[in-house]
Amino acid sequence: MNKLMDIWDVREEVKQLQKLEEDNQDVSTKESISAFAKKLKIGNDGKLDIEEEPELYECEIVGEFFRDVGIIVNDEDVHDFPVECLIYLEDDNPYDKNAVACGIMIQTDQGFNSKQVGYLAREEAKLLRQKLKKLHHTEEAIWTIGYITGHDNLYGVTAILPFSL
Repeated sequence: MNKLMDIWDVREEVKQLQKLEEDNQDVSTKESISAFAKKLKIGNDGKLDIEEEPELYECEIVGEFFRDVGIIVNDEDVHDFPVECLIYLEDDNPYDKNAVACGIMIQTDQGFNSKQVGYLAREEAKLLRQKLKKLHHTEEAIWTIGYITGHDNLYGVTAILPFSL
């Protein structure tokens, strides 16, 4: 991944949705019904439709066992260690034409770089590509936030998207 990419930055949107989820934990039934009613609308076809509400979706990254994720957290035991993730389409992947890779942004002597830590699972990668088409996004990458959890060189990476797949 050495070329410049067109990137869709969703980091702030994810943070806002996380805060909204925390705030909504104490919402009354009346407020919940009111919020749901505001999402109802009449579609172009005259049918009642529900406006899709943004929600957080956590993507478990696969294949990180084969990459040195521990170097990012200095091989320490971590739980929900926050990271910035770059989710990018890997159209030239010889094993999967729908591959979507995940890199973690790390600081080096040359500035910030993305260290590849794995991939979205095949089905999620396919769904993400379909979702990007549906949303009419042409970007090749999504810059978002996520976290690392693990210990003893067994680390898992999760990237958070501001929409369901």
